[in-house]
Amino acid sequence: MTNKKFTVEELMLDEGFLDFCLYEDSAYRPYWEHVIESNPQQKTIFEKAAANISLLNAGLSEKEILMQVEKVRNQLQSGNKIIEKTNAKEGEEEYLNELSEDLKAKPFKGFFLFSAAAIIIICLAIYFLVPSLTKTPAQSNQVLVTAYRSLPGERRRVELPDGSVVLLNTNSEVTIKNDFNKTRREVELKGEAFFHVAKDASKPFIVKSNDFSTTAIGTSFYVYARHSDKEYKVDLLEGKVKLNSKINTMFLTPGEEAAANTPGTLFTKSNFDTSNLEEWLNGKISFNKTPFNEAVEKLEKWYAVDIEIKNGGIDKKTISGDYDNVSLDDILKVISFSISCKYTYVNNTVIIE
Repeated sequence: MTNKKFTVEELMLDEGFLDFCLYEDSAYRPYWEHVIESNPQQKTIFEKAAANISLLNAGLSEKEILMQVEKVRNQLQSGNKIIEKTNAKEGEEEYLNELSEDLKAKPFKGFFLFSAAAIIIICLAIYFLVPSLTKTPAQSNQVLVTAYRSLPGERRRVELPDGSVVLLNTNSEVTIKNDFNKTRREVELKGEAFFHVAKDASKPFIVKSNDFSTTAIGTSFYVYARHSDKEYKVDLLEGKVKLNSKINTMFLTPGEEAAANTPGTLFTKSNFDTSNLEEWLNGKISFNKTPFNEAVEKLEKWYAVDIEIKNGGIDKKTISGDYDNVSLDDILKVISFSISCKYTYVNNTVIIE
Protein backbone atom coordinates (compact mmCIF):
# COMPACT_ATOMS: atom_id res chain seq x y z
CA MET A 1 0.00 0.00 0.00
CA THR A 2 2.97 2.35 0.47
CA ASN A 3 3.56 2.68 -3.30
CA LYS A 4 -0.04 3.36 -4.26
CA LYS A 5 -0.87 6.80 -5.65
CA PHE A 6 -4.17 8.06 -4.25
CA THR A 7 -6.45 10.73 -5.63
CA VAL A 8 -8.96 12.89 -3.76
CA GLU A 9 -11.85 11.50 -5.80
CA GLU A 10 -10.80 7.89 -5.24
CA LEU A 11 -10.55 8.40 -1.47
CA MET A 12 -13.93 10.14 -1.29
CA LEU A 13 -15.55 7.22 -3.09
CA ASP A 14 -14.00 4.66 -0.73
CA GLU A 15 -16.61 3.56 1.84
CA GLY A 16 -13.93 2.61 4.36
CA PHE A 17 -12.27 6.05 4.08
CA LEU A 18 -15.69 7.71 4.47
CA ASP A 19 -16.31 5.75 7.65
CA PHE A 20 -12.79 6.56 8.93
CA CYS A 21 -13.31 10.31 8.39
CA LEU A 22 -16.78 10.50 9.92
CA TYR A 23 -16.66 8.20 12.95
CA GLU A 24 -14.16 8.33 15.81
CA ASP A 25 -14.66 4.62 16.60
CA SER A 26 -14.59 3.49 12.98
CA ALA A 27 -13.50 -0.12 12.48
CA TYR A 28 -11.42 1.15 9.55
CA ARG A 29 -9.41 3.61 11.70
CA PRO A 30 -6.30 1.44 12.35
CA TYR A 31 -6.08 0.52 8.65
CA TRP A 32 -6.31 4.09 7.32
CA GLU A 33 -4.04 5.51 10.04
CA HIS A 34 -1.43 2.98 8.90
CA VAL A 35 -1.94 3.87 5.22
CA ILE A 36 -1.66 7.61 5.90
CA GLU A 37 1.43 7.16 8.06
CA SER A 38 3.02 5.01 5.34
CA ASN A 39 2.40 7.63 2.64
CA PRO A 40 3.63 10.97 4.08
CA GLN A 41 4.28 12.30 0.58
CA GLN A 42 0.52 12.19 -0.06
CA LYS A 43 -0.48 13.98 3.15
CA THR A 44 -2.13 16.85 1.23
CA ILE A 45 -4.28 14.41 -0.77
CA PHE A 46 -5.57 12.70 2.38
CA GLU A 47 -6.25 16.02 4.08
CA LYS A 48 -8.17 17.45 1.12
CA ALA A 49 -10.29 14.30 0.75
CA ALA A 50 -11.09 14.32 4.47
CA ALA A 51 -11.95 18.04 4.37
CA ASN A 52 -14.27 17.57 1.40
CA ILE A 53 -16.07 14.67 3.06
CA SER A 54 -16.52 16.76 6.20
CA LEU A 55 -17.77 19.70 4.13
CA LEU A 56 -20.36 17.66 2.26
CA ASN A 57 -21.53 15.90 5.40
CA ALA A 58 -21.78 18.99 7.63
CA GLY A 59 -22.60 21.55 4.97
CA LEU A 60 -25.73 20.00 3.49
CA SER A 61 -29.07 19.29 5.08
CA GLU A 62 -31.01 16.16 4.23
CA LYS A 63 -33.26 18.14 1.88
CA GLU A 64 -30.28 19.73 0.14
CA ILE A 65 -28.51 16.42 -0.37
CA LEU A 66 -31.67 14.90 -1.86
CA MET A 67 -32.04 17.91 -4.17
CA GLN A 68 -28.41 17.53 -5.23
CA VAL A 69 -28.93 13.85 -5.91
CA GLU A 70 -31.86 14.59 -8.19
CA LYS A 71 -29.97 17.34 -10.05
CA VAL A 72 -26.91 15.16 -10.48
CA ARG A 73 -28.96 12.25 -11.77
CA ASN A 74 -30.66 14.48 -14.35
CA GLN A 75 -27.34 15.96 -15.50
CA LEU A 76 -25.63 12.62 -15.78
CA GLN A 77 -28.52 11.19 -17.76
CA SER A 78 -28.52 14.11 -20.23
CA GLY A 79 -24.70 14.21 -20.51
CA ASN A 80 -24.68 17.87 -19.54
CA LYS A 81 -21.10 19.10 -19.03
CA ILE A 82 -22.07 22.38 -17.40
CA ILE A 83 -21.91 22.63 -13.62
CA GLU A 84 -25.14 24.18 -12.45
CA LYS A 85 -24.87 26.19 -9.27
CA THR A 86 -27.49 25.45 -6.67
CA ASN A 87 -28.63 27.00 -3.44
CA ALA A 88 -26.13 24.92 -1.56
CA LYS A 89 -24.31 26.41 1.38
CA GLU A 90 -21.17 28.48 1.04
CA GLY A 91 -18.76 25.60 1.59
CA GLU A 92 -20.30 23.52 -1.18
CA GLU A 93 -20.35 26.47 -3.60
CA GLU A 94 -16.64 26.98 -3.02
CA TYR A 95 -15.98 23.32 -3.74
CA LEU A 96 -18.04 23.39 -6.96
CA ASN A 97 -16.33 26.62 -8.01
CA GLU A 98 -12.97 24.83 -7.82
CA LEU A 99 -14.32 22.09 -10.06
CA SER A 100 -15.73 24.69 -12.44
CA GLU A 101 -12.29 26.30 -12.86
CA ASP A 102 -10.83 22.91 -13.69
CA LEU A 103 -13.59 22.45 -16.26
CA LYS A 104 -12.70 25.71 -18.04
CA ALA A 105 -9.00 24.88 -18.18
CA LYS A 106 -9.32 21.19 -19.02
CA PRO A 107 -12.85 20.30 -20.21
CA PHE A 108 -12.37 16.54 -20.32
CA LYS A 109 -10.71 16.32 -16.92
CA GLY A 110 -13.21 18.81 -15.48
CA PHE A 111 -16.12 16.69 -16.60
CA PHE A 112 -14.49 13.62 -15.09
CA LEU A 113 -14.02 15.42 -11.77
CA PHE A 114 -17.59 16.67 -11.84
CA SER A 115 -18.83 13.17 -12.49
CA ALA A 116 -16.77 11.94 -9.56
CA ALA A 117 -18.13 14.71 -7.35
CA ALA A 118 -21.63 13.82 -8.48
CA ILE A 119 -21.12 10.21 -7.57
CA ILE A 120 -19.73 11.30 -4.19
CA ILE A 121 -22.86 13.32 -3.44
CA ILE A 122 -25.02 10.36 -4.37
CA CYS A 123 -22.85 8.05 -2.27
CA LEU A 124 -23.19 10.34 0.74
CA ALA A 125 -26.93 10.48 0.29
CA ILE A 126 -27.03 6.70 0.07
CA TYR A 127 -24.69 6.37 3.03
CA PHE A 128 -26.61 8.68 5.37
CA LEU A 129 -30.15 9.20 4.12
CA VAL A 130 -31.69 6.77 1.66
CA PRO A 131 -30.17 3.29 2.03
CA SER A 132 -33.47 1.57 1.24
CA LEU A 133 -33.64 3.08 -2.27
CA THR A 134 -30.54 1.35 -3.63
CA LYS A 135 -29.98 -1.75 -1.51
CA THR A 136 -31.41 -5.16 -2.09
CA PRO A 137 -33.27 -6.82 0.84
CA ALA A 138 -30.11 -8.75 1.72
CA GLN A 139 -27.96 -5.62 1.62
CA SER A 140 -30.38 -3.59 3.75
CA ASN A 141 -29.70 -6.02 6.59
CA GLN A 142 -25.96 -5.47 6.37
CA VAL A 143 -24.40 -5.63 9.82
CA LEU A 144 -22.11 -2.79 10.84
CA VAL A 145 -19.60 -3.20 13.64
CA THR A 146 -17.73 -0.97 16.06
CA ALA A 147 -14.30 -2.07 17.25
CA TYR A 148 -12.45 -0.83 20.33
CA ARG A 149 -8.71 -1.56 20.47
CA SER A 150 -5.85 -1.11 22.91
CA LEU A 151 -2.29 -0.51 21.79
CA PRO A 152 0.71 -2.61 22.83
CA GLY A 153 1.57 -1.75 26.44
CA GLU A 154 -1.74 0.10 26.94
CA ARG A 155 -4.83 -0.67 29.02
CA ARG A 156 -8.04 0.88 27.71
CA ARG A 157 -11.39 1.37 29.46
CA VAL A 158 -14.48 1.14 27.24
CA GLU A 159 -18.11 1.72 28.22
CA LEU A 160 -20.59 -0.14 26.02
CA PRO A 161 -24.05 1.22 25.07
CA ASP A 162 -25.76 -0.92 27.74
CA GLY A 163 -23.59 0.51 30.53
CA SER A 164 -21.28 -2.49 30.75
CA VAL A 165 -17.59 -1.65 31.20
CA VAL A 166 -14.73 -3.41 29.44
CA LEU A 167 -11.12 -2.99 30.53
CA LEU A 168 -8.97 -4.12 27.61
CA ASN A 169 -5.52 -5.43 28.38
CA THR A 170 -2.69 -4.52 26.03
CA ASN A 171 -3.01 -5.18 22.30
CA SER A 172 -6.61 -6.43 22.54
CA GLU A 173 -9.86 -5.74 20.74
CA VAL A 174 -13.57 -5.99 21.49
CA THR A 175 -16.16 -5.65 18.72
CA ILE A 176 -19.91 -5.04 18.88
CA LYS A 177 -22.52 -5.07 16.11
CA ASN A 178 -24.91 -2.23 15.39
CA ASP A 179 -27.82 -4.20 16.90
CA PHE A 180 -26.05 -4.61 20.25
CA ASN A 181 -28.46 -4.34 23.22
CA LYS A 182 -31.61 -4.46 21.07
CA THR A 183 -32.56 -8.07 21.68
CA ARG A 184 -29.22 -9.44 22.85
CA ARG A 185 -25.79 -8.32 24.03
CA GLU A 186 -23.00 -10.05 22.18
CA VAL A 187 -19.36 -8.99 21.81
CA GLU A 188 -16.36 -10.50 20.05
CA LEU A 189 -13.04 -10.53 21.93
CA LYS A 190 -9.53 -10.88 20.58
CA GLY A 191 -6.92 -10.72 23.31
CA GLU A 192 -7.65 -10.27 27.01
CA ALA A 193 -10.21 -8.16 28.86
CA PHE A 194 -12.12 -7.76 32.09
CA PHE A 195 -15.90 -7.37 31.81
CA HIS A 196 -18.12 -5.69 34.40
CA VAL A 197 -21.57 -6.47 33.01
CA ALA A 198 -24.61 -4.24 33.55
CA LYS A 199 -27.51 -6.33 34.86
CA ASP A 200 -30.33 -7.13 32.44
CA ALA A 201 -31.87 -10.56 32.91
CA SER A 202 -33.78 -10.27 29.62
CA LYS A 203 -30.58 -9.86 27.60
CA PRO A 204 -27.75 -12.22 28.60
CA PHE A 205 -24.28 -10.84 27.91
CA ILE A 206 -22.20 -13.10 25.63
CA VAL A 207 -18.46 -12.83 24.98
CA LYS A 208 -17.32 -14.82 21.91
CA SER A 209 -13.77 -15.80 20.93
CA ASN A 210 -13.55 -18.24 18.03
CA ASP A 211 -15.38 -21.40 19.13
CA PHE A 212 -15.59 -20.38 22.80
CA SER A 213 -18.22 -18.23 24.50
CA THR A 214 -18.90 -16.98 28.02
CA THR A 215 -22.45 -15.98 28.99
CA ALA A 216 -23.37 -13.79 31.96
CA ILE A 217 -26.36 -11.79 33.19
CA GLY A 218 -24.76 -9.40 35.68
CA THR A 219 -21.25 -10.25 36.74
CA SER A 220 -17.53 -9.46 36.63
CA PHE A 221 -15.02 -11.74 34.96
CA TYR A 222 -11.73 -11.80 33.07
CA VAL A 223 -11.34 -13.59 29.74
CA TYR A 224 -7.99 -14.78 28.36
CA ALA A 225 -8.48 -15.29 24.63
CA ARG A 226 -5.27 -13.98 23.10
CA HIS A 227 -4.67 -17.36 21.44
CA SER A 228 -8.15 -18.83 21.70
CA ASP A 229 -7.40 -21.42 19.03
CA LYS A 230 -4.86 -22.89 21.47
CA GLU A 231 -5.82 -21.72 24.95
CA TYR A 232 -8.88 -20.14 26.57
CA LYS A 233 -9.41 -19.21 30.21
CA VAL A 234 -11.98 -17.34 32.31
CA ASP A 235 -11.57 -16.04 35.90
CA LEU A 236 -14.84 -15.18 37.67
CA LEU A 237 -14.74 -12.42 40.27
CA GLU A 238 -18.46 -11.86 40.89
CA GLY A 239 -21.79 -13.41 39.85
CA LYS A 240 -22.15 -16.51 37.70
CA VAL A 241 -21.15 -17.39 34.15
CA LYS A 242 -21.62 -20.26 31.74
CA LEU A 243 -18.79 -21.32 29.42
CA ASN A 244 -19.38 -23.09 26.12
CA SER A 245 -17.08 -24.81 23.66
CA LYS A 246 -17.74 -27.28 20.86
CA ILE A 247 -17.96 -30.22 23.27
CA ASN A 248 -18.34 -28.83 26.78
CA THR A 249 -20.40 -26.53 29.03
CA MET A 250 -19.36 -25.41 32.50
CA PHE A 251 -20.69 -23.03 35.16
CA LEU A 252 -18.45 -20.95 37.42
CA THR A 253 -18.97 -19.32 40.81
CA PRO A 254 -16.83 -16.48 42.25
CA GLY A 255 -13.19 -17.42 42.77
CA GLU A 256 -13.28 -20.19 40.20
CA GLU A 257 -11.36 -20.44 36.97
CA ALA A 258 -12.04 -22.57 33.90
CA ALA A 259 -9.55 -23.33 31.14
CA ALA A 260 -9.39 -25.31 27.92
CA ASN A 261 -6.38 -25.91 25.71
CA THR A 262 -8.33 -26.06 22.43
CA PRO A 263 -12.02 -25.88 21.42
CA GLY A 264 -11.92 -29.69 21.16
CA THR A 265 -10.90 -30.31 24.80
CA LEU A 266 -12.95 -30.26 27.98
CA PHE A 267 -12.89 -27.35 30.40
CA THR A 268 -11.01 -27.90 33.63
CA LYS A 269 -12.01 -26.02 36.79
CA SER A 270 -9.84 -24.72 39.62
CA ASN A 271 -9.66 -21.91 42.18
CA PHE A 272 -7.57 -18.77 41.55
CA ASP A 273 -6.19 -15.97 43.72
CA THR A 274 -8.73 -13.15 43.35
CA SER A 275 -6.35 -10.65 44.99
CA ASN A 276 -4.12 -10.67 41.89
CA LEU A 277 -7.06 -9.80 39.65
CA GLU A 278 -8.29 -7.12 42.06
CA GLU A 279 -4.80 -5.62 42.11
CA TRP A 280 -4.78 -5.54 38.32
CA LEU A 281 -8.20 -3.86 38.26
CA ASN A 282 -6.97 -1.16 40.65
CA GLY A 283 -4.12 -0.53 38.22
CA LYS A 284 -1.48 -0.38 40.97
CA ILE A 285 1.68 -2.41 40.61
CA SER A 286 4.46 -2.30 43.20
CA PHE A 287 8.00 -3.61 43.46
CA ASN A 288 10.00 -3.59 46.69
CA LYS A 289 13.53 -4.82 46.09
CA THR A 290 11.95 -7.41 43.81
CA PRO A 291 14.41 -9.64 41.92
CA PHE A 292 14.54 -8.53 38.30
CA ASN A 293 13.33 -11.89 36.93
CA GLU A 294 10.30 -11.84 39.26
CA ALA A 295 9.48 -8.27 38.24
CA VAL A 296 9.67 -9.25 34.58
CA GLU A 297 7.35 -12.21 35.17
CA LYS A 298 4.81 -9.94 36.84
CA LEU A 299 4.97 -7.41 34.02
CA GLU A 300 4.39 -10.19 31.48
CA LYS A 301 1.20 -11.26 33.25
CA TRP A 302 0.09 -7.70 34.00
CA TYR A 303 0.41 -6.41 30.44
CA ALA A 304 -0.01 -9.70 28.56
CA VAL A 305 3.33 -9.42 26.76
CA ASP A 306 6.41 -11.55 26.34
CA ILE A 307 9.64 -10.08 27.71
CA GLU A 308 12.98 -11.43 26.55
CA ILE A 309 16.15 -10.59 28.48
CA LYS A 310 19.30 -10.43 26.38
CA ASN A 311 21.46 -8.75 28.99
CA GLY A 312 22.72 -11.44 31.34
CA GLY A 313 24.26 -8.91 33.66
CA ILE A 314 20.93 -7.64 35.02
CA ASP A 315 19.49 -10.95 36.27
CA LYS A 316 20.68 -10.34 39.84
CA LYS A 317 19.49 -6.75 40.10
CA THR A 318 16.39 -5.77 42.10
CA ILE A 319 13.54 -3.42 41.24
CA SER A 320 11.65 -1.01 43.52
CA GLY A 321 8.85 1.40 42.73
CA ASP A 322 5.10 2.01 42.83
CA TYR A 323 3.13 2.57 39.63
CA ASP A 324 -0.48 3.71 39.48
CA ASN A 325 -2.41 3.18 36.22
CA VAL A 326 0.53 3.75 33.91
CA SER A 327 1.50 2.20 30.61
CA LEU A 328 4.13 -0.49 30.23
CA ASP A 329 6.33 2.05 28.45
CA ASP A 330 6.34 4.30 31.51
CA ILE A 331 7.48 1.43 33.75
CA LEU A 332 10.13 0.23 31.31
CA LYS A 333 11.58 3.73 30.99
CA VAL A 334 12.05 3.97 34.75
CA ILE A 335 13.50 0.45 35.01
CA SER A 336 15.84 1.04 32.06
CA PHE A 337 17.17 4.22 33.66
CA SER A 338 17.59 2.67 37.12
CA ILE A 339 19.55 -0.40 35.99
CA SER A 340 21.23 1.08 32.90
CA CYS A 341 19.64 -1.03 30.16
CA LYS A 342 17.49 -0.39 27.12
CA TYR A 343 14.39 -1.99 25.61
CA THR A 344 12.72 -2.32 22.22
CA TYR A 345 9.47 -3.80 20.90
CA VAL A 346 9.37 -6.59 18.33
CA ASN A 347 5.67 -7.19 17.63
CA ASN A 348 4.21 -8.07 21.04
CA THR A 349 7.59 -8.99 22.57
CA VAL A 350 9.76 -6.66 24.65
CA ILE A 351 13.51 -7.11 24.21
CA ILE A 352 15.62 -5.90 27.15
CA GLU A 353 19.33 -5.46 26.48
